[in-house]
Amino acid sequence: MTARVLVIVCLLASLASAKPRKAKKPRKAPPKPEVTEPTPPPTPAPAPEPAPATVVAPPPPVARAGKPRVAVIGPADVAEPFASSIASSVELVRTGDDAPRALAARHGLHAVIVVSVPSADRGLAIVYQGSDGSELGRTELKAGKFVVGKRLGPEVIAKLGDKLARATAPPPDTNVAASPSSSSSRASASAAGVRASAPRPSRAHRAIVISVEERPFWRRLRYNDDLDERLRPSDLVANAVGIGASWRPLRKLPSFSVVGRGELAVGVNGSRTSDGTEYSTSSSEWSIGAGFDVRIGAASVGVVAAFGEHRFALGDDPAMELVPDVAYRYVRGGLVVTAPLAARWDLTFTAGWRQLLGLGGMTDASWFPRATGAGIDGSAGIAFHVTPWLDVQARVDLRRYFFAMNPEPGDPWIAGGATDQYFGGALGLAISPR
Repeated sequence: MTARVLVIVCLLASLASAKPRKAKKPRKAPPKPEVTEPTPPPTPAPAPEPAPATVVAPPPPVARAGKPRVAVIGPADVAEPFASSIASSVELVRTGDDAPRALAARHGLHAVIVVSVPSADRGLAIVYQGSDGSELGRTELKAGKFVVGKRLGPEVIAKLGDKLARATAPPPDTNVAASPSSSSSRASASAAGVRASAPRPSRAHRAIVISVEERPFWRRLRYNDDLDERLRPSDLVANAVGIGASWRPLRKLPSFSVVGRGELAVGVNGSRTSDGTEYSTSSSEWSIGAGFDVRIGAASVGVVAAFGEHRFALGDDPAMELVPDVAYRYVRGGLVVTAPLAARWDLTFTAGWRQLLGLGGMTDASWFPRATGAGIDGSAGIAFHVTPWLDVQARVDLRRYFFAMNPEPGDPWIAGGATDQYFGGALGLAISPR
C-alpha cells in the first residue's frame, strides 16, 4: 500500500514540473502568380523614300595664266641641258620618275616633255599634255650626244611652242594611278620605241674619259712576330699625282672598256729615322686592264681584270738597308658599282683582290727569301657632273698587302709576317673629249 502511494506522489510531482507546449501557427498559403496578357508590338512607321542622286559633272581642265608649267624627264645628261635651254619660255618643275599623266596630276603640270637619245647622234623629245596625257607632238634632231640636249630645246620651242601655250593641266583633285593602263597615259613612244615614262637618270656611256687627280697617301709598314725586335717599322705621308684613262673602242659593244692608271709620288722630302736622318723616297704605281659593265636599273655594275706594279723604295745605303725596297707585281680582279645619287651626282664603289707575282726586294736573300703575299684594295667616291663632258671627283681609298715570311733557322731576319698599307684619297677632274 505504501509503495503505491509513493508511485502516485512521484507521478503527480513530474506532471507539476513539466512546461506546457506552445501551439504551432498555421502556415500561410503562397500567393498565386498574376497572369498578364502580352502587349502587341507597335506598328513601325513607313520609311521615307530616298532622294534622287545628284550627278556632278567633272571640272574642266585648269586654264593657264602665264608660262606653262612643264616638267622634263629623261637621262640626266640630256634632260638637264634641255631644261636649261627652255627655262626662259616655260615654268620648269622638278619631279620624280613616273608616267607623264601621273606627274601632271600630282604637280599641276600643263605639259610633260620626255627626252631621250635613241642613238649616238640623234635626240628625241616628245611633248605630252597634262590634262589627258595625249601626245602633242615630237621633235628629232641629229647632233653629238654632248650637245643634243642643249640644241634640242630650242627646236621644241620653235616647232611646238604654240601647242605648249595652249596645253591644259588636269583639275587639282584628279587622281591618276602611278602606272596607268590606258594607252593615252601609258607613256610609250611607239614610233621610236622609246618609253615616255620617266627613265631613271642613268648615265650614257662615254667613249673616252681622262682623269687627273691629286692623291695624298699614308704608308704604314709593320711586322708581326718580330722575335729579335730588330726590324724597323715605317711610316710616311706623301703626295702623289695620278692619271687615269678609259676607252670604249667597240660601238656595238659599249659595255667593254680598256682602262689604265698611273701614280707617281711628288714633293716627298724623304723618310726620317728616329735620330733625324732623312732619306730620299720614291713611290709609283701603274696598271692596265679591261672591264665589262652592265646596267641594273639606274646603276652600273662592272668587272675588271688588270696587270700592274706598285713600287716603294728608300734611298738608303744598299749595304745597310733600313726597310726592304718593294715592287709588288700583281694581277687584279675587281668590281665597280656606280649609282646615280641625284641628277648630277654619282656614287662609285670599288673592291679588288691583288694576287702578287713578285715582291721585289722583300724576297732578297738579305731579307725574307721565302716570303709570299697578296693584297686587297677598295675605294668609295663621289662625282659631280658639271657638264656632259666634265666631272669633279673625290674619293677615299685603301691598298693593303699582307705577307707570310716563312722564316727558317739561319735567315738574317726572323718574323712571322708583315702588313704594308696605303691609306689615301683623291681629288681631281675627269674629262670626256668631244
